[in-house]
This record gives sequence, structure tokens and C-alpha cells, in this order.
Amino acid sequence: VTENLRCFNETFRTTSCPDEVKAVTGPYRTPEGGTSYSLPVEIMCLQNILQSICITAEIGKNCGQEALEATVEFLRRTLYVEDTCGKNNAKYLLKNLDEYNLDQEQKDLVTAALEKVILSAKE
Repeated sequence: VTENLRCFNETFRTTSCPDEVKAVTGPYRTPEGGTSYSLPVEIMCLQNILQSICITAEIGKNCGQEALEATVEFLRRTLYVEDTCGKNNAKYLLKNLDEYNLDQEQKDLVTAALEKVILSAKE
């Protein structure tokens, strides 16, 4: 457990995920003074999905399969993506995904996440 905590801490300390996500969501940010900004809710949804994909991949690479599985389970149980996105925002993003600066792997992973949000959403 201690080894995994060290690895998690090191991964979060050195991750390039914020920069990678900002490359996609940056144009949609509205500055609100200092380092604060606001995003349209659908972009916040996209940001949370991209952050989840990125940090999960880095944890898997740096910390191993067990840590990866624990991270995925944590994200699933906390409804990190579902709570931000909701069914309507997920549908909107899925329909307009080509508008965003995503590579093919990101598009595929974001599409899968959005489809899961839509399927799991309560009516």
C-alpha cells in the first residue's frame, strides 16, 4: 500500500495531464481573475473525461495493474464523470465531438465514456 501511495504521489506530481487537457479545453475557458476560470458545462464534462483517461493511463504505466484497477474503481464509484456530464451534455458532446481538437485515440475513449454516461443515466 505504501509503495502505491508513493507511486500515486509521484505520478500526480509529475503528470502532464493538465497540459494535455488544457490543449483541448483551453480555448473554451473564460478567465475569472487570478488562476480561476469558468467552462461551459459540456466542456467541463469533456475535461473530466480527458483527465480521467490521462491520469488512469499514467497510473497504469507508472504504478502497475493493481493501482490502475483501483483508480478505475474509484472513478466509477465516485461517479466523477457521470455527475458532471449528465445525459443531455453527453449526447451534445457525442454529436459534436469532431469540433474539438482530439486525436483518434482520445475520440475513441471519449466516445466510449459518453456512451456509458448516456446508457447509465436515469431518465
